[in-house]
Amino acid sequence: EQIAQRRKQYEYYRDQLLDLEGKEGVEMKKLEEACEIRRGIRVVKKQLKDNALYPVFQNSIAPMGYYDQFNRDGNMPYIICAGSSSGSVGYCITPFWAADDCYTIESSKVNRRYTYYALKKNNNNLFKLVRKGSMPRLPHEAIDHMVIPIPSLFEQQHIVSILDTFEDSI
Repeated sequence: EQIAQRRKQYEYYRDQLLDLEGKEGVEMKKLEEACEIRRGIRVVKKQLKDNALYPVFQNSIAPMGYYDQFNRDGNMPYIICAGSSSGSVGYCITPFWAADDCYTIESSKVNRRYTYYALKKNNNNLFKLVRKGSMPRLPHEAIDHMVIPIPSLFEQQHIVSILDTFEDSI
């Protein structure tokens, strides 16, 4: 229960730090305007290996397995777009393989870890946009049109350092 309370406190604090709309020097931008959103490339289970180095993210925040190649550098946020985990936001610090139901978010103008936290703040909105059905799916447009605040890179790094410290203590 203490961990649940700590997580709730963390989420409140994260949301307060990222509530930047209307603040001086902060632009509100659609994710597609601020970042490059890239869909992964399919791998099938029989291609996975027990002794491979690189995690494969497909339709879950947990790796589907491991592969002997990577198609994304580490330190990158991603969003799961199909299956029961549709709308879930993750972050991988090591190089990894993004499969076809995993979208990665990259930018030279926006700190990747900051992007991760901004996406996590909007996670409930992503979940609401998932199309239900035999295969739940988050439409690409839902990601493209999500609006996030873009403060200066200095402010982004400041927010990241606070949230990383807080997250490490949970």
